[in-house]
Amino acid sequence: MKTKTKEQLIEELQKQKKQIKKLQKAESERKKAFENISKTISELESLKKTLEKRVRYGIKELRQKDYLLIQHSRQAAMSEMISNIAHQWRQPLTAVGAIVQCYEDAYEDGVLDRKYIDIHTDLIMGIITKMSRSIDDFRHFFTLNKMKSKFDINNTVMKTIEFLESSFKSHNINLILDLEENCQAEGFPNEYSQVILIILRNAKDALKEREIKDKKIEISLKKYKNKNFLKISDNAGGILHDVLPKIFDPYFTTKEQGKGTGVGLYMSKMIIENNMGGKLTCRNIGNGVEFKIVI
Repeated sequence: MKTKTKEQLIEELQKQKKQIKKLQKAESERKKAFENISKTISELESLKKTLEKRVRYGIKELRQKDYLLIQHSRQAAMSEMISNIAHQWRQPLTAVGAIVQCYEDAYEDGVLDRKYIDIHTDLIMGIITKMSRSIDDFRHFFTLNKMKSKFDINNTVMKTIEFLESSFKSHNINLILDLEENCQAEGFPNEYSQVILIILRNAKDALKEREIKDKKIEISLKKYKNKNFLKISDNAGGILHDVLPKIFDPYFTTKEQGKGTGVGLYMSKMIIENNMGGKLTCRNIGNGVEFKIVI
């Protein structure tokens, strides 16, 4: 075996020292990288907690806003309902007043006997009973449904129309109905009714504001493949194409200042799609607009 010279040993030793330094440097870099990774993980954990807090806060804030929107929408609907009930009550109150006045005339004419009193008292009580029933319907309409239940869409549509019937007549709006029987759905009947009310109210306002001569609102209800299709259309001229995509946006309204809140259709879409798993759409057809509720 050949003996290494002193110079060769020194050279090998220097090479080993260089390798050791490289290894030490690599180890130092590895430790630094590990520390950076640990720091990054810690920062990510902190960021995750911060984001979770922000998300929780954001969800809470959105729920509060949705609650306020619901209240705003319900208050607007309530205002409309009170106006409709007042309109509905004018005629029966006038009738009661006329019957009461007839008592005095009957007394002076000498025909105020027991039979006359019974007949006219029954008439008055019938009118009062009907007025009282309208208040019960009104109160039931604004009772929140906490549990989903099966309901008949046909009956719900007809009950909703009753609230607007007098208003439609006073504005000469012709209501055309084509409602299929036995259309059952599962959900919240009062909220579904409110959606119909909002759409009908908007149609009525559009027909009135645009001074349409032959005012029409058509409502059709059909069942197809276990789905119920309710269509509500009018002949008020439709919605501008640049406006149509925005009508379900919150606080968007085409009405004058103070005449619209911009939450009705937004809430309607939330009720049908979020609460009842259905679909609410709108499109222009012919000389008007059509809303379609699928559930």
